[in-house]
Amino acid sequence: RKGKTCTKYQANKSSWGTVRGTATDSGGSGVSKVTVRFAQKRGSTWYAYNGKSWIKYSSRSKAEASGKNNTATRSGSAWSAKVKGLKTGELVVITVVRDKSGNVGSKKLSKKIK
Repeated sequence: RKGKTCTKYQANKSSWGTVRGTATDSGGSGVSKVTVRFAQKRGSTWYAYNGKSWIKYSSRSKAEASGKNNTATRSGSAWSAKVKGLKTGELVVITVVRDKSGNVGSKKLSKKIK
């Protein structure tokens, strides 16, 4: 998808039911695990995804820290994780990658969806 089509696709909550990415290890030991946490702001309230449903929290930082680390499905360097029950609001996706040597890297993405 390109241009306006891509922007509309990314802003649609149904496009985020499965989140996908890639994870590689430049150090050479290889990726051992990818986990994904989800938080979402709906109106002025923050929620964290526990793997089945959304739990209400008093702040963004508490929601981000309290979400379940959902183990992503992996195939080579590609990974995917499913999330249910998304609503209109700001979605935060936190991905944590561990390599076989014990090193950890993380990335946070925030996106407004409708």
